[in-house]
Amino acid sequence: MNLIWRFYMDQERQWRWQRLSVGQDVIAESPKSYKEYEGCVANAQVQGYVFQPPQSTRVQPRGPVRKRS
Repeated sequence: MNLIWRFYMDQERQWRWQRLSVGQDVIAESPKSYKEYEGCVANAQVQGYVFQPPQSTRVQPRGPVRKRS
């Protein structure tokens, strides 16, 4: 099952997380807010969050471009 993790600042400018389904339904959320982003992420990791770097959508070049004469 693919999940989306959302990290955001609430109205009090504190960090919170939500775990969303692919359909954007909230499955779980942080039990409290966090002053520091790192504390929020640490709590999400206890709940199953694993950081995955964004995947590039760039097309990789095939090789050197030859000029036509």
